[in-house]
Amino acid sequence: MFRSVNFDFDSAKIKPQAKAILEEAAIILQKYPERKIIVEGHTCNMGPAKYNQKLSEKRAQSVASFLIQQGVNKNRIKTIGYGESKPKFDNKTLQGRRLNRRVEIRLAE
Repeated sequence: MFRSVNFDFDSAKIKPQAKAILEEAAIILQKYPERKIIVEGHTCNMGPAKYNQKLSEKRAQSVASFLIQQGVNKNRIKTIGYGESKPKFDNKTLQGRRLNRRVEIRLAE
């Protein structure tokens, strides 16, 4: 898995500091053109679960679109939104919620 990129609350807009991470990921991904890529979107637990599900999908799509713009073949990419269902950090803390607002990129098995 690559480094995850984080998002602001209620946003699917890629932050400027995340672009460098994604550009680096795109370069690496292009070295393995036969591998499929899974882009997973996540949210914190603030707000309705149904809304968070859609937001996580938008975040994943936003990252996928960026990777495609960087030259990664769109046919290799699958996006998945998990909403608030797979937190990595404690949603009871401000820092945990901030870190849970993320997209992770991994190579499919």
